[in-house]
Order: sequence, then structure tokens, then C-alpha cells
Amino acid sequence: MSTCSTSQQDATLDNTDTREETTPLRDFLKPEWFGHEDMTEEDAGRLGNYPRASREERLCLILVLCSLSSGFSCRWISNKFRQYHGKCLMLLREMDTGVRVDGGDDAIFDVDWFVHHTQSRPEKQVWFVIQTLEEISLLLNEAESVSWSREKLQNFLNIIDHETERLRSCVTSRFRENKRLKDHFQALRDLTQNKTSDQSYAWEQTRKELLRILNLLELFPALSAH
Repeated sequence: MSTCSTSQQDATLDNTDTREETTPLRDFLKPEWFGHEDMTEEDAGRLGNYPRASREERLCLILVLCSLSSGFSCRWISNKFRQYHGKCLMLLREMDTGVRVDGGDDAIFDVDWFVHHTQSRPEKQVWFVIQTLEEISLLLNEAESVSWSREKLQNFLNIIDHETERLRSCVTSRFRENKRLKDHFQALRDLTQNKTSDQSYAWEQTRKELLRILNLLELFPALSAH
């Protein structure tokens, strides 16, 4: 169902490299700034005439190093992600069919498990989000019985695919697929493909689950990178 990005999306593409390199910590670190108490005579000889830093200077350096160690940065995330993400949420809300779906026990996703991934290192967070968006795209591209607005659904899928592409340009490492995440989406797939169930109810429940997931993505610190 998904096609190439719309002209509006293409116009917003940033042609610059979305990765920003950070200077290695070793280029900033001078061991003597942290005191001489644990140095050997050989270490002291190598230090030469470096001045001993004050406590305030050492504290300042520690704060700088902590900032650099978190180090993940992506221009597209900083400049564009919230714009696209907000559009996705708006479209998904607008595709409400008016079918009443109770929450609580019917919820498929384990929110605590999902939120736990916000504690991963930044690139792993982004990779988890990429897999989530890919699973959403796959689920909806397979949709046959969904009664949502076809135009809005197509726009939604175009944006999801665009987000996935741009987020991929923000990471340099690859990680294994999260099997539990795939299982969650398989549960949604089983729900929507069950011919013996009320399909309008199943798709409305699925829409609410996807809204829950997309809202949870806002909790990932890596997606707020500056």
C-alpha cells in the first residue's frame, strides 16, 4: 500500500549528513586534572609541568565529559522528528471510526516493557524505534478489511516510511531484531485477521494500540536529541 514519499515530504528533506561526530573523550582528558593521589612515579614523570586543576575545574570537566559521553546527536531528529511524529499522531486520531473499545484488559502491549527500552544507549533506542515503525508499516500494508480513510492511511504510511528512512541515517550500528516486539505485532495481526471476530472492533482496538505505541515513543530520550 505504501508508495514513495509525497512531494511535501521530499521538500522537507535535509540533504546534509544527519550524523554529527563528537571528539573522542581521550582528546579532552588530562589525567592529572583528577588529582595525583593514585599516580605512580612513572605517571608523574609523564605529566611534566601540567598544572594541577582546582576542584571547580575538575567538576566542570566531569560535567563536560558526561555530556560528551551521552554524545548522540542527529540533526533530523532535532529538527524534524517531532513535526513528522505529530502528523502521524494527528492522522491516526482522525481515523477514529467511532467504534467503542474498552481499554484495560484488552490492551495488547506491555507498557512497562516498552518503556524499559528508553534506558538503552541512544543508538539502540533509535534502532528499537526503527523496528517499531517498520512493524507498524508492515501491519498496515497488509490491511485488507480496515475501514479507515484510505487517503489518510496512505499519508500515514508515507510518513512512517519516511521517518524510518531518516532515522536509519542517524545510526551507524545495527542491532538484532527484538523478538518480543515482533510477537506483540503478531498479536495485533492475529486480531485483525481473525475472520470470526468483529473486524471493525478489531481495527479500532488496533488503532488505539498504535496510538499508545506512538505516544510512548515520545518518552525515548534519543528522540529528543539536540
